[in-house]
Amino acid sequence: MHTIKKAIGLISNYNRMGRRAVWVLALVLVAAACQRDGEEPLTSAGTESGATPKAARSAAPVQVPAAIQVPPGHVLIASLYAEGVQLYEARRSTSNPAQLEWVFVAPRADLFGADLTVVGNHFRGPTWASNDSSAVVGQLVASVPAPSSRKDIAWLLLSARSTRGEGVFGRVSFIQRLSTSGGQPPKKAPDESDLGKPPVGVFYTTLYRFYVPQP
Repeated sequence: MHTIKKAIGLISNYNRMGRRAVWVLALVLVAAACQRDGEEPLTSAGTESGATPKAARSAAPVQVPAAIQVPPGHVLIASLYAEGVQLYEARRSTSNPAQLEWVFVAPRADLFGADLTVVGNHFRGPTWASNDSSAVVGQLVASVPAPSSRKDIAWLLLSARSTRGEGVFGRVSFIQRLSTSGGQPPKKAPDESDLGKPPVGVFYTTLYRFYVPQP
């Protein structure tokens, strides 16, 4: 009953909370289904779902490609929805200086918990920092194209290059970026007037999963 009331509350506040409300509503319903079927419920550290914001109504589970599976011996501790921008800068092509191209420079996003509050942020490094003062810096292990790769950035597996703090990110060993939406470079090619300007932010959303070594 509590789960149903929570879902109804999210629906009634959809106009105020928008995309994130629908996404989290899907998580609530998935959690109820898991508990009903005797499966492990969602983690309190974050939100565990396979739904992208666009497909949240269906709450479809993520089919993680083999290339970005986390190695055995690590367990999931948190899954957080992220919303922000991928930053791109106009630069000359290294192979053809007469040609300009958009080059990725950094992410900038907020990390959201199951109650829609910001629990951390994501920025250059790539770094994920929690409000509990813990943080993890990742390094790329593997990448696969998103199902809609023309508009959505790739799905990733990263390992932890360094960590700090005793909080949720303090022992993270691996990170997955899944269910991406948006974030590809601007469609319009840069021109000379774009050189030297601040980076351009392209909106994206995704699901980040965080793993630690199994005890």
